Amino acid sequence: MRKNRKQKRSWFGWLGNLLSSSEYAKYVFVVIDGLIILGLVLLVTSAIRPDKKLPDKSDPEIAQLTVTAPENEKDTESDEITNTDQSDLINSDAESEDPDKDEQSSDQEDLIDGPDIPENEENAPSENNSSEAPASDGASDTAAPETAPPETPPAEPETPATEPPAPETPATEPPAPETPATEPPAPETAPPPVTQIPYVGNIHALSQDQINAIRANYDCNGRGYGGITYFQAAPSVQSQMDSMGINCRTLVPGGNTVALTFQEGWEPGYTGQLLDILAQKGVKGNFYITHEYAASRPDLVWRMINEGHTVGSHTYACPNTAIAYFNLEDIMNDAMQMQQYMLSTFGYDMHAYNYNSGAWSPGSAKMLSDMGYTVVLCSNSYSDYSAYDYIDPNVWLPQLKAGLIPGSIYAFHVTNPVTVQMIGPLIDYIRSMGYTFVLI
Repeated sequence: MRKNRKQKRSWFGWLGNLLSSSEYAKYVFVVIDGLIILGLVLLVTSAIRPDKKLPDKSDPEIAQLTVTAPENEKDTESDEITNTDQSDLINSDAESEDPDKDEQSSDQEDLIDGPDIPENEENAPSENNSSEAPASDGASDTAAPETAPPETPPAEPETPATEPPAPETPATEPPAPETPATEPPAPETAPPPVTQIPYVGNIHALSQDQINAIRANYDCNGRGYGGITYFQAAPSVQSQMDSMGINCRTLVPGGNTVALTFQEGWEPGYTGQLLDILAQKGVKGNFYITHEYAASRPDLVWRMINEGHTVGSHTYACPNTAIAYFNLEDIMNDAMQMQQYMLSTFGYDMHAYNYNSGAWSPGSAKMLSDMGYTVVLCSNSYSDYSAYDYIDPNVWLPQLKAGLIPGSIYAFHVTNPVTVQMIGPLIDYIRSMGYTFVLI
């Protein structure tokens, strides 16, 4: 006991001497502070660190990770698990002393005991398995970035999931074929004429001196004509025109001949039916159109030309007041404007002229004749220009038949549906009476 006391006194004496020296005192305090800090670290880490459990290899999730791992990584994975097991059993105290090793072991445990793998992913493609296997490599620096891709693959399938709307875009493209479907009318508006009426005139403007001479020698006052009894005056009017040297027609020559004329100022939708009837009956008609009509329905104008009908001028402007009441210069300018439009648009040279509004004058007829036109009046005219007035077919058809004389020129408007309804029976009757149909 005395010996131990002497040793303790000697130790304390040595320690006192050491502390009394200023050179060694500072190192002693540093060592003591380090021990205190190390002890505190050990206490904190031991309190925070959860109890580690050895992974149960019977757990299906662990077994699945082991089975789905690629063949070239099975050995490394088993070695990794073995190493982690040994490190947990042997170096538990050492891991608590080293914070870095502690974090690495906790990462391995989180990977082993990590998120559950759904059952529907047991047969997942090898790409997913290969991406999960490197996650068990734990402490390696290269394995850390490889753990992020498993979170991105779910986003990649979602992106193709949003791609199905892309097929919907082509689904909205079928309307594009509908646009070419509306284009066929365009070719119809500008095909080359199949049949063109031979040019019989020499349409040209007159000089002012020529117009003044006509004004001085011919009656230029407009006069009306029409009515279902007009055919009774047609022969006398025709003889008067012939005596004045005017190329004007109230009758067509050739004996038992008939001409069907149709005045077109606007299109209510009956001209196509009329052309169908004429084609079925094998009859050629004479159509007189305005600029407004030609510009709005070029398809029908082309059909008239191609099917061999005469297309004549019904004035360019078609004013509400009959063109015959205008001065000669205005009538000439209007006729030339319509002529040039038809030439530039359809390549068609008009040679027949028909007044609008059922009025004419000898002076204007003489001027138009000198310009190269054949002026067309009529011998049978009926009030069918209204699209809204009802015409009784049982009354109208007998009147049409009663007006038949050699050379009759029937004047119709394609604005009333009854007109189109009566054309077929009228053609059959005229033929039954021994007449033929001609062009002007």
